[in-house]
Amino acid sequence: MKKIIIKPVFAISLSFLLLAGCNTATKGELTQGKSDNNAETSKKNAAAIQAKTSQIEEREAAENQITKAQQLIQQSKFEDAQKILEELLNTTKGKDALIKENNLAEELLYQVKNNENKQTSTQNAIQNPSATNKSSAQASNPNTTSGGFKYKTYQNGRFGFTVQYPDTLKMGPEPTNDDGRQFANEECEILAYGSFVLDNETIQTEYQQAIDDAKISIAYQKLGSNWFVVSYKDVNNIVYEKSIIQDGVNYVLQITYPSSQQAKYGPMVTHIVNTYVPGHGEG
Repeated sequence: MKKIIIKPVFAISLSFLLLAGCNTATKGELTQGKSDNNAETSKKNAAAIQAKTSQIEEREAAENQITKAQQLIQQSKFEDAQKILEELLNTTKGKDALIKENNLAEELLYQVKNNENKQTSTQNAIQNPSATNKSSAQASNPNTTSGGFKYKTYQNGRFGFTVQYPDTLKMGPEPTNDDGRQFANEECEILAYGSFVLDNETIQTEYQQAIDDAKISIAYQKLGSNWFVVSYKDVNNIVYEKSIIQDGVNYVLQITYPSSQQAKYGPMVTHIVNTYVPGHGEG
């Protein structure tokens, strides 16, 4: 006789319910995890959008300040323009997103200060014409004396820049392209020349190139909106280089002298740099 086994229906149903409950719990946990991830992503997106919006607002504010300064410059209100530009530079300094606005503000401030100096000179000329006549006579005299040196003045015929050099230095021959001159004696050398700026050249690239060329520790370096200065020691010599880019021309002034003669030639460098005048493009 065959035995008939009857399975408890209640036990099977209970096992099914427990398994279904586990599956439901697992799905709930996954749904909760996905929801948390979505919330975190939303927070990050919101923060990124807020940062981008803040950058746009800062850039628009900077552009508005620059426009306002430009309008004041056109109206010859240089003091008001200078105040705006100096405040703007404090705001944009060190912010990569505003580097364009920072450079433009530096350039405008440079123009403002130049115009202020011109206005002061004009006012002094009106108030004291005898002093102006004396200054004009000195300017027309190509020979001046300063710091123990007597200086001569050289003006480049092609690019129009002007440089003073000690009469103890001999002026080299005129190059074929008339881009500048060399002035030298057995100790010191001055190079002054101009060159056209290529499409891929900026004051930043020229500054970096000068630093790379130095290859050793640099004693002094400074970068402006359209100029830079680099000074370093090369074996037994001190090399001073200044570059100015304007009107499509790179004006370069380089002075080399013995480091042991710093007391003698230091004042000379100061005089040459202070009296150097770049040109206004090719004449």
